[in-house]
Amino acid sequence: MNFAHTSANQNLGPRILVANEHPIEALALESLLRAEHYLDVRVTTDVREIGPMYIRWPFNILILDMHSELMDGVTVMQNLTRSISTSQLSVLALVNPDADQERIAALAAGAVDTLARPLRHEDVLPRIKRTLQTA
Repeated sequence: MNFAHTSANQNLGPRILVANEHPIEALALESLLRAEHYLDVRVTTDVREIGPMYIRWPFNILILDMHSELMDGVTVMQNLTRSISTSQLSVLALVNPDADQERIAALAAGAVDTLARPLRHEDVLPRIKRTLQTA
């Protein structure tokens, strides 16, 4: 899913939203990103907040847990494309390691890439950088 948006505060770099219902994993990802100087990072554990958050704080990258109990990731992406007028938003789908169907579904729904659990520093950062370069 690619839609255009440029961060309102260029000094902080790209805006990244981590949407993951597992708070420890979400906060670990936030810490990793901040340690790499991605300073404009926010976290939500409720995927239903993604649309309203985008309206208040348009983010460039969404790292989306495809396994939320509240709403599956494909539905989240479909709702975003229907309800938010944007020009740039790149979604990185967080999937389970052996979930090929889930990975395929995420990419078909518009994710630009996937991240497999468990998250590894050497996987996350290159994908973030590549996503920013192609956005």
